[in-house]
Amino acid sequence: MTLQHETSKVKDRIVKLDRKIISITQYQRPYIANLLRKMAQRSPHNANIICEYIIAEQNEINIKESTKEGKIKCLVGLSTYLNHKSFQDISKSDVLDYLTSLKKPVTADQIRTKREPRLMIKMDTLESLPQIFRDNSLFLLPLSTKEYVIVKGKGYHSLESIESKTIIYNTDKLFPISSSDVESESKYLTRLIVV
Repeated sequence: MTLQHETSKVKDRIVKLDRKIISITQYQRPYIANLLRKMAQRSPHNANIICEYIIAEQNEINIKESTKEGKIKCLVGLSTYLNHKSFQDISKSDVLDYLTSLKKPVTADQIRTKREPRLMIKMDTLESLPQIFRDNSLFLLPLSTKEYVIVKGKGYHSLESIESKTIIYNTDKLFPISSSDVESESKYLTRLIVV
C-alpha cells in the first residue's frame, strides 16, 4: 500500500467521523460538537465509539437532546480523565476513579438542614454505618470539621492482637490533673512539645 493511499484512507476516516459528529450534534449547542471534535483530534477511536453509541441510541430508543448532551459530556469527560485510554481497555476501577473525582463534599450546613451533623456523621465502627452504606461498601470520610465525602471502599480495619510485652514510658512532662485551664488536648500537647 502506498503512502498516498494510506493518507487518503486516514482523511476518509476523519471526514466520516466529522459527518457523524455533525449528525449527532445538529440540534445541540455548538460547544458539544466542539467537545467531540477536540476529542477526535486526541482520540479518534474513542470519539467514533461515542458517535456510534449515540447514533444507536437515537435509532433504537429516540433519546432526548438533553439526554444525548449529558451522555456525550460524560463520555468525553471519562475519556479525558483517563487521558484518552481506549474505551475497550477501561476497567471498572478506572470508571470508579473517574466517578470519585466528580464527588463534591457534603457540608455540615447541608447536613444540619435534616439533623444535627455531629449525630448524623458519627460512624465510629463498621456496625454504626447505615445499612445502605454497608450494602454498598461506602463510608464517610471527614475532609475537615465542616466537610465530608462519601467514599467507596472498606473504611474500617479490625486491629490485630498484640503479642509483644507492654513497654511503659515515663515522661518528665506532667499532665494536669484538671483540664479547667487547658483549651484543648491538642493545644496542650503542642505546648508540651514546643517547651
